[in-house]
Amino acid sequence: MSNLDAKLRTQMRADLKLLFTRLGGTVVYVTHDQAEAMTLSDRVVVMKDGVVQQVGDPLYLYDHPDNIFVAGFLGSPTMNFIDCELARQGDQVVAMTNGVVWPLALPADGPLLDRARGRAVLGIRPEDIAVCLPGQAASRQAISCTVEVVEHMGSLNIIYSDVQGTRLVATTESGFVARSGDPAVLTLNAHKLHIFDRETSQNITAT
Repeated sequence: MSNLDAKLRTQMRADLKLLFTRLGGTVVYVTHDQAEAMTLSDRVVVMKDGVVQQVGDPLYLYDHPDNIFVAGFLGSPTMNFIDCELARQGDQVVAMTNGVVWPLALPADGPLLDRARGRAVLGIRPEDIAVCLPGQAASRQAISCTVEVVEHMGSLNIIYSDVQGTRLVATTESGFVARSGDPAVLTLNAHKLHIFDRETSQNITAT
């Protein structure tokens, strides 16, 4: 369906879903489009180079990706990935990169630090990052940033921000007003973070 215009492609996805339901059988649908995989499937098989990466319900794969490839394939805008170093800070685990300390909702006495061997990739989806203007952040764990680009999509905004050399993409409500170069602050939903092994790319957050 990639050759169809956007409006017709959306309509065709709905028509195909209705057709699959009426057939009442098993349909194998192969696609490179993550939107089609999420909307048309009851069960998704994500493959890379002919090797199955993960199998499961679309929303489960979205919330619990096994590795960086699956995490990056599902979702638009795609998940943010940050190379970082993990360390203990009091009774918590923090991620550090370019002088920025990213708080994680993980206990320091857990097995994560041993699994990551100190080096990891931090993953966070755009909708799990709250953006507000300086002085409006309710959390002490907010991180200062600079707004690079604001894309107005109608129902939401896509915010490209710079955190001391690290680009993060976030989504906000359409009423959020900012311009390129404006200061802002970010707050990560610590319960939605993913920690990936930098060498194997496997998700080690909950293993």
